[in-house]
Amino acid sequence: MAVSDLRKFLLNLIQTELGVTVIWANQNLPKLKRPFATLWLYGSREEAYTESRPSANPQDLNRILVTPTEAVLEVQLFGEKGTFPYDDLEHLVGRLAVDSVVNKCYLAGVSFFDSEAVQDISGLLDDRQTYECRAAVDLHVRFMKVIADDNTIIEQVEGITIPASGNGDGTGGDNIDGVVTVGQLIYGKIGEDGTIEDGGYSIPVNISTEFKGT
Repeated sequence: MAVSDLRKFLLNLIQTELGVTVIWANQNLPKLKRPFATLWLYGSREEAYTESRPSANPQDLNRILVTPTEAVLEVQLFGEKGTFPYDDLEHLVGRLAVDSVVNKCYLAGVSFFDSEAVQDISGLLDDRQTYECRAAVDLHVRFMKVIADDNTIIEQVEGITIPASGNGDGTGGDNIDGVVTVGQLIYGKIGEDGTIEDGGYSIPVNISTEFKGT
């Protein structure tokens, strides 16, 4: 899962479970109507070595880099006046263990495995007159971070001469000249008419091209 996909999944999940508008924190947005929540994915670390895996398509030579990763997600809930967002976040933490939520996470390749204590951070704002109802909790998330590794394939090679001690029949000291076809390299010396005299040797290869030496 790419980190961008993780963000989308977490936002949709928390929004569904809290039943309020949810946005990513620290955005320059118009003031939202309460209640609403903010998410902040503020820390991650790799828990094991990165594994290089083949693409799901057998014809695709590219690889994907997969790393077990732990991330920390902060959820802040801003409640209406006279409400208790602390209670709502406590309920959210409990909901993360129910089958319906666990199944959604399993299908997405995400797991919530721990949470910090829910904190009631309600208090007066800077104007010293407005009381804000607010609570926060940190959730620990595991997922498999996936990054595509684009392996560039050589499709054509020109002007190659490969030094050799012979011409394929055990005599001479000519350079190897030949043709690379799909799955096979056939080489030998160049005849008087400019064509390649097959030396009777072949090497398996994975590219398709031609080359001619001297």
